[in-house]
Amino acid sequence: MIIGKAQYEEYLSNFTDKKVFFSINEGENYIKNTNASSVVLSLKLCNLYGAINTLKQKTINSYLKNFYSKSLPIISNKYGGKVDQISAQYIVAVFSDNFKFRNTTYSDILKDAYSCAKELITTLKANKYYANISIAMGNLCFCQVSDTEVLFDEVVCVGEPMILANKLLNIANANEILIPENISDMVYADNELRVSWSITSQTCNFSDVGNYYIKRLIKL
Repeated sequence: MIIGKAQYEEYLSNFTDKKVFFSINEGENYIKNTNASSVVLSLKLCNLYGAINTLKQKTINSYLKNFYSKSLPIISNKYGGKVDQISAQYIVAVFSDNFKFRNTTYSDILKDAYSCAKELITTLKANKYYANISIAMGNLCFCQVSDTEVLFDEVVCVGEPMILANKLLNIANANEILIPENISDMVYADNELRVSWSITSQTCNFSDVGNYYIKRLIKL
């Protein structure tokens, strides 16, 4: 369902404190109509439909509000990610060196996204939310589309990392993080990870992007 900005913000306010919701539009004067190396983190709440089938409407509202209130501060406040999309059980966040109001390197951004993903899965699982996460990286174009026929001004993120993160999310299982093989050095250097996670490798064959090597990090 497509809704206007006011209705969109009203919808979100029913689920979470506005203080913990940060849009990619924040700081748009810095980033619109540019491109930059970025990391996309996609998160999906796996057990939402089960909750819908068993909970009453008022309880579902509380269920989602609690999910957002647990997830969004970790993404935005702690690790500096910007929420690009949020829809029911999905959250897509962007970590980018294009956010000039943060003094970061690309290595810092990768570490932020990786650490954020681990903390999200750990926190959500501890609170009986079963989620999966995918991470993809590459060049993103930040396009402002206000001069087209849309309902409200928005900065849209376009690029292969968005597509790939979505593809990986679709093959991830509950309590899993899927990451590119080319940042696996972070995994090998993460001694803490091996205590409570299992690690497997896989080759994915996507028709449009070809073979893609990933690691599955599974929270035990």
